[in-house]
Amino acid sequence: MKKFYFLSFIAFAISISTAQNIDGFVNLVSDINPGDSNASPANLTEFNGEVLFRANDGVNGLELWKLDSNLNVSLVQDIRPGSSGSTPNNFMVYNGKLYFTAFDENVGGVDLFSYDGTAVSSESLYGSSFSGLFNPIELNGKLYYTGFNSIVQPNKLIEFDGTTGSEVPDVGSGEESVLGGNTIAFNGKILLYMNYSTDDATVGTELYEYDPAAQTFTLIKDIDPGSGNSSIGDFVQLGNEVYFEAEGQVWKTDGTTAGTVLVSAVDNLNIDSVRSFFVWNDELYFEGDNGVDGDELYKYNPSSDTVTALSSISGANDNHDPDDYIIVSTPLIPNAEGLMYSGEPGTDNDARLYLSDGSSIFQLTEEYVDVTEIFYWPGQEFILFRADELDANGDEIFGSELYVYDLNALSVEDQDLQTVGVYPNPVQDQIFIQSQLNFNSYSIYDMQGRMVQNGEIESNNIRTNLSSGAYILNLNHEEGISKHKIIVE
Repeated sequence: MKKFYFLSFIAFAISISTAQNIDGFVNLVSDINPGDSNASPANLTEFNGEVLFRANDGVNGLELWKLDSNLNVSLVQDIRPGSSGSTPNNFMVYNGKLYFTAFDENVGGVDLFSYDGTAVSSESLYGSSFSGLFNPIELNGKLYYTGFNSIVQPNKLIEFDGTTGSEVPDVGSGEESVLGGNTIAFNGKILLYMNYSTDDATVGTELYEYDPAAQTFTLIKDIDPGSGNSSIGDFVQLGNEVYFEAEGQVWKTDGTTAGTVLVSAVDNLNIDSVRSFFVWNDELYFEGDNGVDGDELYKYNPSSDTVTALSSISGANDNHDPDDYIIVSTPLIPNAEGLMYSGEPGTDNDARLYLSDGSSIFQLTEEYVDVTEIFYWPGQEFILFRADELDANGDEIFGSELYVYDLNALSVEDQDLQTVGVYPNPVQDQIFIQSQLNFNSYSIYDMQGRMVQNGEIESNNIRTNLSSGAYILNLNHEEGISKHKIIVE
């Protein structure tokens, strides 16, 4: 679970329960794939004082890249020479190295690699055949993956100790088939969504556990009785239980048959199609659909056994689709934390950056869309994310690239923003200013730098009849100038 300090003026946004736009404080890290082509950066992972990720520069295909503390990006290695790309994935820091999977031409498929901060090395498990590993977890000093075994049978549970890897030992008489790589380490064991060949005809694909000490696979519960499959996913641990999705509903387990139950508080509200689970402040956050409001953000409190709807998006789009959560903390609000995530607004289905204080949600970006891969770099106080940047006409500028919100960039303008509130945003015909500062004049510029309106400020109120679009508002006061990005509807 990631926690950090979010040094921004979002405190004001929460205090007035309205969205505060941060578009003016987001910067492009690099146009990795020049023009409007997509670099599609993903799998951002901190390692050895840098951030490693995969991206496509339009020449080498998807390959391994790195970002240093000065926000310089560079290709680590063209693992699969040519334009096809090796598609690095499943990043995991383990035993002082970064392990990941990528296409290995020597074995004709996806296999394991490592990076020690200097060079990329093959960690091929079987030498002559690929392992196809994915979704790693760590337990008792070993990595566990779902993948192929040495005789190329798929959906096996594979263990790797940093030197060798193979299918886990099993004293039972059957064969496991792990579906979707849905696993979690819990109480010294591994919970899995799988079927076991000796049970399959009567049980189907269900919730099992693997005990490395006993070397056994054991059915925990047949959630969909009989030979049906329960479609399990989204394992997260909350307290002494694991919550997960099964058949579109919220379930929990303590690892026993009797303790594996449907969460009735969610079910009683007819909330279905659940996904995207995350734990924060001892509560479960998830996406769900109650049949009326679309896919919205909910939270479940186990202590009070209550469910709270946090979003209610409406308009041209009624699905919020929350995802990619990280935890943020801001000293600008006493004892406050927030949950940053990607979500869709009511205007369209292009995901923006959002923040929740656990009671409400606040949209943070407007011109940065299709937000995903949100990542916090604690050593540098950067929030990195992938997005498409839009111009004033709503057209993409660069394609899907890597962007940064620098939490340390508290310039004079940023410091002013801690004491200056501009609302509503988006703007219609009036702009209200809330601050202890004394303002005398203002100027508004379009995104091409042309001044489109200026004048004196009276009663902390500005009237405007600007065309729809994005603008920069400069507020002049006795201590300098406060700059604000505004959106006019």
